Amino acid sequence: MAKKDVPVGAKVISVLYIVVAILVLIGGIMLLVGAGNAASFESLNPIAGLFTTELVALIGTIIIILALVMLFTGISLWKGKNWARIVVIIISVISIIGAIMGMLKGVKVSSEIIRLVINLVIGGYLAFNKSVKKAFS
Repeated sequence: MAKKDVPVGAKVISVLYIVVAILVLIGGIMLLVGAGNAASFESLNPIAGLFTTELVALIGTIIIILALVMLFTGISLWKGKNWARIVVIIISVISIIGAIMGMLKGVKVSSEIIRLVINLVIGGYLAFNKSVKKAFS
């Protein structure tokens, strides 16, 4: 099987996905480790009491699963797998919609604009760049 010549831009995006996945994985692990202390935060903030040990552990587990999927997607994008390119495009589109909705709801507009621009660049590059489409075909 011939090695695919993946464009540098796609490799940069894959590294971004891998780095973010590792950070998210660390966050999920920290939630699992700290889940036993969730109930103790009720004295600091009554809303924090809603987060039971089981709920925090469940959220941590879901975050870990998502991080592993993101890590696998980033590695597969590096290897030139077309399904990974499609997944990243879909995630970018979802994030673009989320950024627009966030701006309309009045969420911190500057961070939503950054999110919008980053995902427009990533999604647009992977979806419309001719060399990327050729490399992943």
